[in-house]
Parts: sequence; C-alpha cells; structure tokens
Amino acid sequence: MQVIKPSLLGALEEIEHAVTRGRIHGMDTVLSSCLESSFTLALLARLAAVTATGGRDHGLASAGLFEFDVVEQAVVRDGRMEIAPALPLPKLEYQPLKEAVVPWM
Repeated sequence: MQVIKPSLLGALEEIEHAVTRGRIHGMDTVLSSCLESSFTLALLARLAAVTATGGRDHGLASAGLFEFDVVEQAVVRDGRMEIAPALPLPKLEYQPLKEAVVPWM
C-alpha cells in the first residue's frame, strides 16, 4: 500500500500518475490530507472515489481540528464520509466596501 498526500503532489495528473504507478506495482493507494479545510476534504473524497481508491479508508479527518471552517463539514457515518452531490459553498458574509482605497493614486 502507498499513502500519498495530493496537496503535496499538486496537479491532478501527478496524483493520477502516483495512483497508476501504485497499481502497476500491485499497491492500493490511500489518500491523506495535510490539515485541509472541509472544502478541500470534499475534493479529496471525490478524488478517492474517481481514482477507484474509494473502497479503502483514507486519512481525511483533519477538518475537526479547526475552530472555524469555510464550509460545513461533511457528514461522517460509521467511519465513512458522505459525499454530497455538489461541492459545499463557502460560508462567507458579503461586506460591501464604503469606498475603494487605491494606494498608488
């Protein structure tokens, strides 16, 4: 088995190559997060599902370490993350500017 941290590999192509190389050598792949927000964890859960590594247990439990998160955390039942049909939307409050400040003018 190989454990990869997609956020450290970067591009989706690199992650796909790592999973494929593991398969060539007879290894399953486990995805592991690097203190990610719930938004990124939702992306990683989808990535695990589409790379056919979804049947394994992955290390995607870092969302609970944050006091505040940009989206609602995914529901976890019986140790499995429920993947919503769409990515979660950020919980951001819009605050209009009273005036724009342009420092170089």
